[in-house]
Parts: sequence; C-alpha cells; structure tokens
Amino acid sequence: MTALALTGCFDPSHPPGGAEDSGSGTDGTATDSASGSASASGSASASGSASASGSASATAGSATSASNTSDDASGTQGTDPTATQTTNTDATAGDGCASGQLCVPDVPEGWNGPIVVGDGSCSGAFPSLDHALFQGLVPGVPQCSCSCNIGMVGCQLWAENLDQAFDPVGSCDEPPSQDECISAVVEASCNESFVDTPATPSWRTTASACGGATAGDACDGGTCYPDVAPVCVWREGDQACPAGFDDGTSYFSDLLDSRVCGDCDCTPSGQACELSLEICSVGFFDITLASTDPCFQLNSSDGDSVTLFSAAITAQGSCNANAGGGEISGDVVGVDPVTVCCRP
Repeated sequence: MTALALTGCFDPSHPPGGAEDSGSGTDGTATDSASGSASASGSASASGSASASGSASATAGSATSASNTSDDASGTQGTDPTATQTTNTDATAGDGCASGQLCVPDVPEGWNGPIVVGDGSCSGAFPSLDHALFQGLVPGVPQCSCSCNIGMVGCQLWAENLDQAFDPVGSCDEPPSQDECISAVVEASCNESFVDTPATPSWRTTASACGGATAGDACDGGTCYPDVAPVCVWREGDQACPAGFDDGTSYFSDLLDSRVCGDCDCTPSGQACELSLEICSVGFFDITLASTDPCFQLNSSDGDSVTLFSAAITAQGSCNANAGGGEISGDVVGVDPVTVCCRP
C-alpha cells in the first residue's frame, strides 16, 4: 500500500518550524519514512531472504570445508610410510605364517624332517645333526707293488736216501748211510721288494641334514618353520621325492674300502750248478755231478767214499713274483644311500 503525502496541510502536533528543528524537510521526512519502510520491507524481501540464504551458504561452505579437511586427513593416513610399515610388520604371510616363517607341508610318512642341508655343521634355527651326507667319492691312489731280484745261488751235495745234505770233510769222507745215492742240488734265494701303502679315500662334498627346529603355528596345509633355507625331508635309500618336496638330491652315508694289496712272494727258477767229486772206491776216479743229472749211486761194499773238490754255478736264473703279488684287488664305493628332497 503506497502512502500519499499531502502538502499544504496543517498538523497541530507539529508547530511551525518543527520540520526545521528536525533538521530535515518535510519531503526529507517523508522520504526517510518511505526509505525506512523500504528498509523494513527489504528485511523481509527476497533480497533479505537472500542474505539469510547467504548465511546458510556460508554454513554449508564451512561444512564442505570440514568435509574436505576430513578427506585430506583420510588421504594422509593411507600414504603414511610409518603406518604402512607397521601394517606390513604385523601382517602374516599369505600362507598363514608370521614374517620370517614358512609354511611347510607335513612330513610324509616314512620320511624324516623337516631339515635344512648344512655345510657339515648345524647351528641356528636347525641346530641338530640328523644325518651326515656325502657326495663325490675320491678313491685316492694306493701304492702296491712287488719286485723280485736274485739273491744267493749255491750248489749242495745231497744224500737222496736220507734226504739231507752231505758235506764231505777232508778226503774220502764216507756218506751218512751205506749205498747212498748222491746228487748236486742247486740252492737259490730271492730278494723281494714289497710296497703296500693304502690310500685314504675322501669326499668332494660333505654336508649335513640339520634338524631340531622349533615348530610354529599350524598353517594352510602344514606347520610354520623358520624361513632360513630351503626346507627338506630325507630318507634312506634311493627314493622318489614325495609331493611338495620335488627337488631331490642323492647322497651317501659312508664308504666301504675293500682294496687290498696282494702279498709278495718270490720264487727262484732257472738256476743250475755242478760239483767236482772224487769217488774213493776200489779204484779212485773223478766225476762231475750236475744239478740236472740223476743221482750217482755209491756202493758201500766197494768202500765208496767221497772227496769234494769244487762247486760251480752254471746258471744264475731269476726270481719271479707270485701271481697277483703286488696287485690291487677290491674296490672303494659309497654305501648306504640317502635321498634328500627339498621344497622348490
């Protein structure tokens, strides 16, 4: 509703000059009133509502800023390296074992373990020696030989009936028995040289099956053990590896050395000699009796006796080793095989 200003009307409540005292003209008062109404109307106007709406927008803006701040905080938490590290440290492996452990399948029936293969000694997480393991047998070279050399060669007068030596002393010495048959017998000895030095076999690889690890918690398909090396199982004999332990290696537990050096035995052969004798009988006569000749028969009724003049070696011959003397027989082999199968 629009106010209508009437000019020229007298208002008893305002004495003359009141408008001047107010410091503003009538038109100004009217204008002020109209302006005041307009201001009041403005407070309730759409523009006023817009101002109130502006406050709401500021509030919403504050809410939006808070939301953004929350989102930023959330983003910072997801990328914090310390938080990530803590999460990884506390996490378990995908197989259900803690960090530093490995899920090992249950040891198959008939097998031993779990073990790790050490370099000959056991310590740390697997401290106990379950079994010694060897590979690459080095047999060594034994020294074995036999050689024979001729030693002494002699010639002896022999009484065949009594099967004993006959050594005439002086001239025309009687034999040890009557009607003796005498012969020249060659005597020989050998000098042998025998070497028998056994070899010391060894292994190129000496390893150890190390066990005694402390079992951890159960895991998906087995038990948790320290993850320090490939975990294995072992079994005596040449075996096919069980499922889950597919990487197989063969070892030996020991060796057997049956090598021997044949005894050295030398035998002389090919020697020959002869004796120069005087036969004292009814008539005296000389004979030469060779080791290859048959015995010479004496006749005691004729008073046969013997004088030995000399002996001579007519052939030195040689000395020969017995068959197999100074030769190696037997062998050295690895025994008691062991199969070790490890996780791939």
